[in-house]
Amino acid sequence: MRRASVVFLFVLMLLTPAWADDNPEKLVAAKLAELKAPATGKTEKMMSDVLRRATPGTTFVVVFYNRFPPEKLPAGVAHSTLFAVKMGKVTVIKDQKDLDAAFVEAAGKCSSEAQKKDAVTAYATLAVQLNRDGFFVFKQDDKATKVSGNTATAQMTAYKGGSGDLTVTLTYDKTGKVTKAEQMNKLEAGVRPK
Repeated sequence: MRRASVVFLFVLMLLTPAWADDNPEKLVAAKLAELKAPATGKTEKMMSDVLRRATPGTTFVVVFYNRFPPEKLPAGVAHSTLFAVKMGKVTVIKDQKDLDAAFVEAAGKCSSEAQKKDAVTAYATLAVQLNRDGFFVFKQDDKATKVSGNTATAQMTAYKGGSGDLTVTLTYDKTGKVTKAEQMNKLEAGVRPK
């Protein structure tokens, strides 16, 4: 029995793809180099439990570049850029449209209200990353996180660096798969350097 277990583990190691051991930050750094982006960005791997539960098998990494004074960036990169890393593939997310599509692809099926709340919370957490500029600070309004039928809504409120909120909505099909992701951005920046 022990020998069979050892043989199974050895075969499993042989079948594990090379990218499985790679660190997502390393893959993102390679993608940034490919895009000819400066190496001056601050990289953060997003590690919340809710994000891992909502997007199984996908790791999100965010890279921030200075907005004040603004750094010159190539067309494929924004000052706050997310990257979805799954099975060695890196997807660049530089705006709301990119995030909506990437989240629909990455989200796992949600068969309960708790899973739908996790998914919409994860989506809201990612959405605010695209608005971070070194001044905004956000908090989630737990009372505004709701599930109603085949939709779930969450709201992130700016409590420093400006005012307003970012409301996100996910729509699910009958199987619990996310079919649509939307954002309503009512954020207003406070005073910023020129």
